[in-house]
Amino acid sequence: MIWAATFAAFASPDAESQQRKFLKANKDAVNVEFNDRAIAQSVVGFRAINVWITKDDNQFQGSASSSSGADPTVEAECTIKAKGYSAKFTSPAVVNMPSFGKETTSAKLNCNYAGTTISETLQPKNLSQGSRTGNAIAVGVLLCPVCGTAMAVGGAAEKDGDVYGFEDKTLKLK
Repeated sequence: MIWAATFAAFASPDAESQQRKFLKANKDAVNVEFNDRAIAQSVVGFRAINVWITKDDNQFQGSASSSSGADPTVEAECTIKAKGYSAKFTSPAVVNMPSFGKETTSAKLNCNYAGTTISETLQPKNLSQGSRTGNAIAVGVLLCPVCGTAMAVGGAAEKDGDVYGFEDKTLKLK
């Protein structure tokens, strides 16, 4: 009985709760600026993402901070540009990225540090799908291997109301 209730709780989250779970703007984050009114009106919600730039200490000299012993994080001037919106900020930063549901398109991230420019395309992800797959694995490991496998297979498909957005991004200067 308990596994059935758990299975039901993970199997069918409603669209509104999915949006609340994944689309949370951060009031202290950098907001994008819209240059297309129609695109601004089609926003489903915002997702706050972290943007970090790291460097190899052997190659670059300058101010940096490292709290984990990993590559140090540096301050870099960055821009994000996409169809209908853009943002300028200094990394490390938190940026409120818009979600347009299934219509969410990629965005270009460019950062400049000490005369070196690094660029990457940010690809939107189906955040709901990843969550369903993770939940299925947890159910499989903890409660019911057969149920968890079935949920993982079912979680791989797109569903109405799925939430799309961007994930945190770390760019590495080489």
